[in-house]
Formats: sequence, C-alpha cells, structure tokens
Amino acid sequence: MTNIRPLSPALAEQARKELSENPKTLASDLEALKQWLAKQPHIIAKTDDQFLTNFLRLCKYSLERTKERLDMYFALRTVAPEFFTARDTTGQEFTEMYNLGSMIPLPKTQPDGSRIILTRFQYDPHKKHLRDFMSIAITLSDYILHNDDQAIICGETILVDVSGLTLHHIAQATPTLLQKVGDTVKEAYPSRHKGIHFIKPPTGFETIFKMFQSFLSEKLTKRLFVHGSLDSLHQHVSKSVLPAEYGGELGPLKSILDNYYKGIESSRQWLLDDMKYRTDESKRKGPPKYKETQYGVDGSFRKLEVD
Repeated sequence: MTNIRPLSPALAEQARKELSENPKTLASDLEALKQWLAKQPHIIAKTDDQFLTNFLRLCKYSLERTKERLDMYFALRTVAPEFFTARDTTGQEFTEMYNLGSMIPLPKTQPDGSRIILTRFQYDPHKKHLRDFMSIAITLSDYILHNDDQAIICGETILVDVSGLTLHHIAQATPTLLQKVGDTVKEAYPSRHKGIHFIKPPTGFETIFKMFQSFLSEKLTKRLFVHGSLDSLHQHVSKSVLPAEYGGELGPLKSILDNYYKGIESSRQWLLDDMKYRTDESKRKGPPKYKETQYGVDGSFRKLEVD
C-alpha cells in the first residue's frame, strides 16, 4: 500500500500514457528509492510516499534519473543558500516579491492540462536582486511540487512578462548566477515545460533572448515564443485562462494572488520545516556534487533539457 493522493480518472490515464505510471509497481519503486536514500550518508532525506511519487512522475519513472534529481534537489539547499531566503510566507522578503506577482500559478489550465505559471520582472533592481526573484520562485516551486498533481502530471506553460525588464535587471544576471539557475532547472527541480512565452519584450530584448537560448536544449528552444502584443499571446493562450491585465477573463491579478496566498500561507510552517532536508557534503562518498570552481565566471553553461 502507498500513501498518496488519489487522482481523478482523467489524470490517472494521462499519468499512465505520458509518464508510464503503473500503480501495480509503484510500491516497489518507492521501496527501491527509500532503500537507496538510506544508504546515502550525505542526504538528510524526505521519504514520504507522495514526495517520492512526485519525483518519479516528473522523471517518467526512471529510477536512475529520479535518484540523480533527488541528490541534486537536496544538495542545492546546501550549496545555494541564497536561493532559499524567502521561505517565511509572512515575512517581508516573501510578501514584497509575491505581491508584485513575481510568480503565480493561474487557477485555470491549458487545453492540454498544463498549469499556467505567470512570472513578472516588476521589481525595482535598485532594491531587489535576481536572487530574490529566484528565492520566491523556488519557494513556490516547492509548494507546487508537493501539492499540484495537475502541474506534475500535465506539465507547465510558463508566461514571462518581460515588459518591465531593464538594463539594471540584466546586469544582475551574471554567468555564475545564470549557471546556478540553469542547474536548478535542469538537474534539481524536475518540471515538464510545455511552452515558454515571453510577453511584451522591451527594446534590446533580442540580445538577452539569444543569450538565454544559448543554454537551452534544442528541444526546449522550439517551445519558446515571443509575443509583442497580447493578440499574439491569445493565439496560444486563451483569454479564458488569463488575468484581466493580459486581456483575460479571470479578473484582476490581485484577486488571483490573494486567493492563492490563502493556500500557501497555510503551509508556512511546513515550508520552513522542510529546509531541514538537505545534504551534508562532508559525508558524501566521492567528489562533491558541486565544486566552488564550478560556478566560476569562466564555467561553461549546461544545456537545459525538457521532457
């Protein structure tokens, strides 16, 4: 027996078809992961059935890929602490960025079932940093990873409002920080990107866009779209699933933010307690997962993959 949330018949069928999920073998897969984690002295691991099942789903039930992702997921908390500062959902660091709509999952999904995640670069770069954006993004990603079966099974459609992007924002995106972001997406936080849509690009965005493309896989670059107008966006994402600020029918973004906050605020203590799960790199057998020199300015970018 496994202790996981039941799925609707439609989601269960999609998990079977797209992720190779087999309820008959899930218990043995979970036991294999738990036994493996128990033999890793460096991992202070979370081992509940739901958490491990979510990773199996996102890795399409490849045990080896799941082990690699789990190791990187826990290691990131140790080697990139600057990405985990906005964990208190009632704290100033979280609420300031959240209220700007820096990242928000939208309540309605795409026809393919994917969860729509809206991100916005609306923060003042003289007061906040890209690290602050990443910190709230990871907090919300953890919340989604643990709670949103729709996003886990059907994937995510990412909307990136770059209308507020300035040279001051861009200056914060150093090669070292970009590589950490890339490793976070590629190796630590499993997700299925169905499409990434950039909205209202400012002058000069093409240069940034090409730099962004340089560390994406060829498969993912085919899922990138740039929309100079809302009419262009609406050809890919229906008005019925968008906030009013984007020509949609969901009502104002503030109402969506307020409603979503009720759920995440109720998970405040869990999000804080969850940080005890990490790695102790001094106990890792073999070389460390991350080396200090790995994130040097001269480091080469890895290609981000997509399922």
